[in-house]
Amino acid sequence: MTRSIVLACCASLLLAVVPASGHDAPIEWIAAEGDSSSPIRLYIDFDPPNRVHTISPDVNDEVDAYVMVDCINPGNLPGGLRTISFRLAVDADVSARPWFESLLPGEMRVGNWRDGITMASAPCTGESPVAIGVLHLRYLGKPGVVRILDHPQFPRWIVNCESGTTRYCVASDGGIGMSAPVRNNGCECLSIE
Repeated sequence: MTRSIVLACCASLLLAVVPASGHDAPIEWIAAEGDSSSPIRLYIDFDPPNRVHTISPDVNDEVDAYVMVDCINPGNLPGGLRTISFRLAVDADVSARPWFESLLPGEMRVGNWRDGITMASAPCTGESPVAIGVLHLRYLGKPGVVRILDHPQFPRWIVNCESGTTRYCVASDGGIGMSAPVRNNGCECLSIE
């Protein structure tokens, strides 16, 4: 019963994302291989749009870790962002009961932030940078990291509003009570002409 509900949700999500008309070829799933450059990048920001990747809260302070998408332009993501897949992880004992909130219009999602989530926006999202979601935490006093990880089935997958697919790179995780780990992976905004 639960499996059929999940499959029905996935099917309706994909129908909303990939219209039957105007899509000439099947979607190709792109496997992530390392952190190579990509035209689109994700990062954690504690004070959007200021690119604050590290925060030092007091014990029991509420912390909001925003998942940001950057480098959206007509050459990189024609028509804007429609669907994205990712996963988040929080180091042990950093927060009590973190919870995730989608910030995309339409609130269409399949899965959860810990195991892998695919989110879709009913209207196309075209502003850059854009906050697509926020992980709400209550800091317990132990320093740690909020990490953006690959979705297990759809690693680094983005669908644009013209039903084309691409991938993203991860520019920065978020450090809570400590510096954000450095990702020397060449994750830069690239223009595709």
